[in-house]
Amino acid sequence: MFFRRALFAFGVFFAFALAVDRSYAEDNSSESVSLPAPRVHLKFEGDLTNSGTQPRLAPRMFTSDGRISREAPNFVGGRDGQALRFAGGRSVDIPLDVFLAAFPKTTFTAWVYVEEEFSNGAAHFASNNSFLRLYYYAGQFWMETHRSNGIQFTSSDAVPREEWVFVAGVWDATNATATLYLNGESKSADFNPVNDLSPDRSVWLGAQYANKSSIRNVRMDDVRLYDKALSLDQLDALYVSADQQAQNIEIAERDANANERETEDGLEGPLKRTEPDDEAVLGDNPLSGADPATRDLEALDGLLQEELEEAVEEARNARPNYDDVDKIECEPASSASNRSNAVIRGRFPNEFSAAIRKIGQCGRGLAVATINENKQWIVAMRPSAGGRNKGQIAHSKNIPAALAKRLRAIEVREGELTAADIAENGNWLIASDKGLEHDGVATTTIARLNAVVQSGKTITGFDFAPGEADRWVAVDSSGGVDGARLPDSMTAEIEFFPLTQRRLFDARFGTGDRWILAGSDLWFASGGMDQAALRRLREIQTAGRTPWRFVFGSNSGDHIFKPVGAGRRPNDPIWRFETAVSTTGIRSRMAANNIAALSVAMIRDNKVAWARGYGLKNPDEPESYVRPDTTFEAASLSKPLAAFGLMQIADRDSIDLDEEGGLEALDALFPPLRRVIFRDAILPHGGTIAQVMQHCASICYEYASDCANDGGGGGAARYAVDAPMPSVDEMILGLGDAKASHKLTRTGNPNVESEYSSANYMLVQALFDVYGEGFLPHMDRLMSDLGMTDSTFATPYPERNDGNFARGWDGAAVTPIYARPEMAAASLMSTPKDYAQFVIALNKNGDGHVPAPRADQLLGKSPPATNSCTKPGVMGLGVNWDASTDFWGTEAFFHGGLNVGYRARMFGLPQKQSGLVVFMTGTLNDANALYQEIRRSIRSAYDDL
Repeated sequence: MFFRRALFAFGVFFAFALAVDRSYAEDNSSESVSLPAPRVHLKFEGDLTNSGTQPRLAPRMFTSDGRISREAPNFVGGRDGQALRFAGGRSVDIPLDVFLAAFPKTTFTAWVYVEEEFSNGAAHFASNNSFLRLYYYAGQFWMETHRSNGIQFTSSDAVPREEWVFVAGVWDATNATATLYLNGESKSADFNPVNDLSPDRSVWLGAQYANKSSIRNVRMDDVRLYDKALSLDQLDALYVSADQQAQNIEIAERDANANERETEDGLEGPLKRTEPDDEAVLGDNPLSGADPATRDLEALDGLLQEELEEAVEEARNARPNYDDVDKIECEPASSASNRSNAVIRGRFPNEFSAAIRKIGQCGRGLAVATINENKQWIVAMRPSAGGRNKGQIAHSKNIPAALAKRLRAIEVREGELTAADIAENGNWLIASDKGLEHDGVATTTIARLNAVVQSGKTITGFDFAPGEADRWVAVDSSGGVDGARLPDSMTAEIEFFPLTQRRLFDARFGTGDRWILAGSDLWFASGGMDQAALRRLREIQTAGRTPWRFVFGSNSGDHIFKPVGAGRRPNDPIWRFETAVSTTGIRSRMAANNIAALSVAMIRDNKVAWARGYGLKNPDEPESYVRPDTTFEAASLSKPLAAFGLMQIADRDSIDLDEEGGLEALDALFPPLRRVIFRDAILPHGGTIAQVMQHCASICYEYASDCANDGGGGGAARYAVDAPMPSVDEMILGLGDAKASHKLTRTGNPNVESEYSSANYMLVQALFDVYGEGFLPHMDRLMSDLGMTDSTFATPYPERNDGNFARGWDGAAVTPIYARPEMAAASLMSTPKDYAQFVIALNKNGDGHVPAPRADQLLGKSPPATNSCTKPGVMGLGVNWDASTDFWGTEAFFHGGLNVGYRARMFGLPQKQSGLVVFMTGTLNDANALYQEIRRSIRSAYDDL
């Protein structure tokens, strides 16, 4: 123990000396220039690790056809250490959305080496396909700030090949300047950001944008991306004194990382709030920004200040021995310091913490770690693989004597302790390789657990609730769970693990009704858990790991986590998809794109292959995890389904959708005086039903009357849920309870180009009243026939009180609930799993719900005979059709939807009998960015797509 105290004292002195030395290096070097820490810093030392302030922005390599590359990057000799070599066919995606509203000042720097074999052509070594573009062409480096206009200029002198060149671009929208820096020389020009088009959602290295041919015979090293406009002095410092500055920059990066972890900058998290303290419990959608570490507190190298302070405090309070309890010791051959260390925070008995740390140093598995309110504790180390090294058990002196005797017996026979807990009233239970032993535990509990053991499974986790010995939870080796008096919310999450092919590792109670679960790459927690503990859980998960064991202390904030790798499941298509989105899982990309809730359904062989939910239905409700049957607003995905229903009516009543004047049937909706208004101001002269379904009838909302001239099409109106609901004829004319701003207007006659507008589908909805029993009854029957059991067009949504629906998220707050009487345009509530049934029907040419020729019309495979759109082939009669085969290698149909706080997308591939439905809550830009990543990842997860 004397040595241990000396070691901690040395650690304190070392940290103080380091702080003094760091201060001197930063403040007293006259030649030193203060440099900010970059958000992205790629050193290319054998991997694509980002050591900048946002390590969650993990770069990935893509092939030129948009797939995640399965080949290892090509690392070669660099300017200092290794560099990344581009050999054609692959580029690097840095998933950082550099747009001017968020990045008014941006700096990109890199060392670039053009090989002698480089052929003529433009080599984009950095681009966001908008204002950030740097490339090598005709022996010079070029800078552009545009895609269609802006500025373009080159370096002054020709750049030799076979030499490392330092190049930087600085874009300063605040001061309207752009600067190109090359080996100590710079040129600047006026930068007008107004002229710049929307960028890609990533910065690409080695290509201009996604799916663009990548460069070859070029190397890059030491790539940095800043959210600041570096000065010429700072660029000089990076260029002239790169080696001398390395230490200072490293310190700045480490400090910035520490600050980011502690302050949780609101701009970095997935749920940007005006009140940062209102942090949601996002077990399945973790916050970003990872503390890389699960460091051992006894390893002085790289200790965070917080950890060191805790270690010193612990040393002060330490007792001189283990109270005559056996220590955990490593066999010499198995010692593996700093491997799989636990994260320990708070005040635990010194011996308890030391035993857990020792297991990590031994490189062995933590089998048991439990402590109760009476400071009675047990720690057990698993035997090594093959049993070469035995397991070991340590415990406090104050545990019941009978229990201590049983634990000693397990050690003597070199058995394995797999689970244990002691209730505050003295009851205890242990499980080992020989079965169960206990004292004071109810007979019914033992009978249930013995049934598990007799089935060939092992009890791997057991926990009494604090202060309630009759409330317990147990986990077995298959991931199965049993328990008594479990909260309903906990039971719901337990059931989710087998549904998603995941194994549950551990289940623990906190005080009150608090609880936590973890397994594979997933964890859930109840509300009221300590925020620091939850933050560290998110960091562990975002880093691609998962907690194997939990321990909660008696004080708020006391916690211990033992993280392990989440594990590979290459035969699980869900795992393949999630890891294709990001090596650390899809949740890190949700966090990066500020998406609160996500639900996905994958179609294979014209069946729903799997459906999966992520995140929270309501970010303000910590236990509201998204499920595959959680409903979302499907927004404009209402339109294709409504058009499908109208096709049924058209087939039943032999309606010619291409007949000129077919819309005159709508006269029947209106009394004589209103009929005159409808005919004079709204009814297209000679218009057809097909043109309305195809958004080509020159019908707009009055507030967006330029939609016929390629202007904004206008979205459906929303109403307060307690407001009187107008009828469809009132909405068309803007009378009664309808919103006057959303009444319809004819902006011209057909035969002209017309913009997509929800206004058209108000007329589609009205046709159900003219030709049938009404919109809702017909669509309810159709959805029942399709098997869409969790879907409805009813508004306000009648099941709002059941809790299983996702609330809209505008990027900063939960959005209000609205009623949407323009039902055919935007009121559908559904799940991706449900909506996939409709996609399958379209894949199968109507699947008997409508005849194949009608399905072809709907999709746009066979355009209407009187098709007068000046942009044919874009929109069928309700669905977009793409016959180009460019992306999927086959024909495809698709559609999207947007309501406030919601985004929905779907596509189908009839020839490949596949498809995808994605529902999200978030802003348009954020959701679109994640959808593009999801779409690319589906291709990477399935070889035939």
